[in-house]
Amino acid sequence: GLVAQGFGYGGRMAEVKRSPSDAYDEDRIDAVLGLVRRESEKHGLDVGLTESLWRRLIEWNVAFEERSIGRKK
Repeated sequence: GLVAQGFGYGGRMAEVKRSPSDAYDEDRIDAVLGLVRRESEKHGLDVGLTESLWRRLIEWNVAFEERSIGRKK
């Protein structure tokens, strides 16, 4: 499903990044969370809850990329 697809993207991103520190991209994270907030408001969802869930997903994905990049070396 969607979770597997998301980790698939993370795996592909880990293939092109050179250092585990490259996994954390604050500008990209801010952009994603901005979109999450807008879409949550648009659909009448609890913005705090959806942002919290997405922050957790992003943290997991960053950790996954860091481990994947570290294994390449």
